Parts: sequence; structure tokens; C-alpha cells
Amino acid sequence: MLQRAILRRTLRRGSAVLGCVLLAGSTACAALRPPPAASPSPPAAETQPDTGTAPSEPEPTPDQDPRSVFLESLRRQAVQPVIATVQEHYNRKDFYPGGSRQVVVSAFDYRSKAIKLEETKVTESGGRSWVSWATRCADGTERFWTDPKEPWEDRGSKCPSLIDPVWINDGLGIGGLTEEQAGIMVDTLAEYKGLIRGDALTTVQRDGKPYLRLDVTVRQIELPGGSEVGAALFGDAVKTADVDVATHPYGWLGGDPALKIVRLVDPDTLLPVYSQLEETAPGWAMRRVQYAFDGPVGTSDLPKVPEIARLTWEPEKSS
Repeated sequence: MLQRAILRRTLRRGSAVLGCVLLAGSTACAALRPPPAASPSPPAAETQPDTGTAPSEPEPTPDQDPRSVFLESLRRQAVQPVIATVQEHYNRKDFYPGGSRQVVVSAFDYRSKAIKLEETKVTESGGRSWVSWATRCADGTERFWTDPKEPWEDRGSKCPSLIDPVWINDGLGIGGLTEEQAGIMVDTLAEYKGLIRGDALTTVQRDGKPYLRLDVTVRQIELPGGSEVGAALFGDAVKTADVDVATHPYGWLGGDPALKIVRLVDPDTLLPVYSQLEETAPGWAMRRVQYAFDGPVGTSDLPKVPEIARLTWEPEKSS
């Protein structure tokens, strides 16, 4: 019954993607997703187009179709009006997990643009951790902290910066879209042949509750001109859905990495509760994210010494 509920909604809505709208620095183009040629045999599961109709054969189990469940989870995330996260970002493999890192607490309402954004640089050495510096978005102005003997510094810069929304959302997904926009975005991603590979979908127990665990690979694919493009295509898919990222913020990972993703989702809503995004090329980085999708955005205080926020989810081992 659970498996049928997961796969009941089709990802395709018959929308035609008429072109390719690029993010700055991206080289993806509409040539990546030409109309599929007729073939006497069905294409591989990764590239097979969804006809939008129920299959005549028995439905595949979740273990057979993790890519479709991943895309549907992204679609459901995209229509949420409020998204809150706690994140850890590591840029050195020997620091992971629990070593020196950036920790971010964020909440964003895509309707009102109300924001809570707290970034903390944590340094770990000799079994001891401390806050090197911290920023807060308070009353529309960025505040900066680095010394407990000094007050928070008013930097005078307006926040949030919609043109530099680095920590809003999880670096791949977006929120605040209409159902139509979310469908176009996911349809576009589904048509990038070879970009997203579903590796596994299993049911796991965490704190006595069942979740679906998705193991997914985002690969760098070669363009007709010979250049390679990877996770930047998620940003292209957002813009193809007619989203103006200058006014509707989209915070992506930056660069153009290949990724190994572990994503735990609620089996009833398919919304993510926790994910790991491990950059495997051209370098290494790790972003851990836990999610919430309701409640008020809230405000930040300015403590004498900022605390270190911690995720309630433990790291997952990649498959």
C-alpha cells in the first residue's frame, strides 16, 4: 500500500519545455533534451519518458524506481511556502563529521520574504570546539560577531540578499512555486539524460519511525561542445519554470559538482526530513540538511556568545 502511494502521482504533466534559460556561467542548452526518437524497445529506466498513464504491467516497487521518487520529492518540496533548515557544511574530508564546519539555521517564507538566517563558523581542535565568527540577519541588517568582549557589529548591509541566497533551502531544491511551475521544473530535470541516477530506495527506521531512504547520484554529463555540466542543471531547471531568481531566491550549491545524495523522506508526504549532499567532483564538500515545512519564521537574538546549533539527525553512510 505504501509503495502504491509513493508512485501514484505521475511526474509528467505533458508540459513542453520550449527552450533553455540559463543561470550565469551555465552552458546547458535545449539540445540536451531533444524529443525522444521512436524505438522498438523501451529505453533504460533512467531515461524512459513517463507517458502520464498507469502502466499495464504491475507497478514497480520503490526499490526499482528511486529516481522517480526523488523527483517527486523535489516537486513536493518546491510547492512549500515556508522552508526551515539546520545545515552543516564541510569543505575538508578530514573534518567530517563533527570537525570544523559552517553551521546555518535558516527559515524563509517565499510569500512574505520573511527570513531567519544565522551562520556560525565552528572551529574544532584538540577535542574542543568554539565559535570563530557568526552572522545574524536581524531587523533587515546583517550583524557580525567575533569577540565576546565586543558587541555585535552592524555591517550596514541589507539582508536577506535575494541575489546571493546561499543558505536559503538546501542547495538544490526551491520552495514557493505553483504546482505548474514545480511540474515544469521536475519535467525539465527528468529530460536531462544521464544527469540523475537512482541508486537505491529502501525503508529505514529512525527513532522508531519509518522513512524512505533515497540514494541518488547526480553526474556530470557532456554537452555537444565537449564541456561537462552537473548540478548546475538544477538551477537551469528552476529558471526554465519561469522563476525570476532575482526576486524569488534560489540558493544553489555553487560551482558545478557531481553529487552523491542520501535523502530521507516522509513516506506519507514524500517531503525530505534529512539529506546529505556530498560533492564528489571536481573537489570534495559535504552539506548536511534537516528540514521543517511549517511554523512561523521567527527572529534571531544577538547573544553575547553564539551557540552552536546541532542537527538532530546523525550522518548516514553512503551506499
